[in-house]
Amino acid sequence: MMKYDLNDESTPVEPLLTSKRRGTIENRIWAKLIDFLIIETLLFIFYYLFGANWMLIAAPVLWSFVELFNEGQSPGKWLLGLHVVDSLGAPFPSFSGCLIRNLPFLFLSVSLFYFDTFFGFASVILSILLLLMETYFVLLVQSGIRIGDVLSTTKVQDYRDQHMQFIEQYLKEDLD
Repeated sequence: MMKYDLNDESTPVEPLLTSKRRGTIENRIWAKLIDFLIIETLLFIFYYLFGANWMLIAAPVLWSFVELFNEGQSPGKWLLGLHVVDSLGAPFPSFSGCLIRNLPFLFLSVSLFYFDTFFGFASVILSILLLLMETYFVLLVQSGIRIGDVLSTTKVQDYRDQHMQFIEQYLKEDLD
């Protein structure tokens, strides 16, 4: 893994709140919904094969791994042309950064499997509170950045690669 010296002026560091390439709110919401559905499907398969006892390990690993697998692009972000980067200069966030930025969804995922226990009920309440705070910041604060992004020093930005250019060209031809 590459180390970055934050005191070195040649290190490319974009501002966390004022980046020009920040992903749109709509794309970020749809990407998170796609990721949530994929992860929940995998967790239900895992639950069916191994039982509920392993959900406390499987959920954090999946929520972190989904963004690390393709160096900052989860399946939803890849599909919608978004990319998670570390705002301190790393090309993609660390495992702990991915875990921190996805905590509300992690609590929600775990609570689905333990909904009939006190732990599950507390997780539901905590995830609802965290998701309400995240929604407030994304929709009503001008920067549109999530608390998880601030705590993990990450940001979601547009990422146009070859597959996005193909999709945009295909959609453009359909509209004509």
